[in-house]
Amino acid sequence: MAQRGGKRAGAGRKSNAEIERGRGLIDKAVSETDWIAIYAHMARIAKKSKNERAAVFAADFLQRNRFGLPTQIVAGDPDAPPIRIIEVSGK
Repeated sequence: MAQRGGKRAGAGRKSNAEIERGRGLIDKAVSETDWIAIYAHMARIAKKSKNERAAVFAADFLQRNRFGLPTQIVAGDPDAPPIRIIEVSGK
């Protein structure tokens, strides 16, 4: 029977220390020159690939790594003004 609720090992966001450790491992394995070659290769695929799916993936990869992920709209009208939070005291 599946667990219902409660704390699970490994669940939740990674700590900043775990993220930095992962970045450190990647930095040891991939040099700056390698990164330049990787991005140049992805740019070539995005510009010249005859495979449309590969070109779109490469362009998306470059966009996400250059500008970050766009803000996600959770729900509602994207043209509506932002939700305001008003603090109400009980007194």
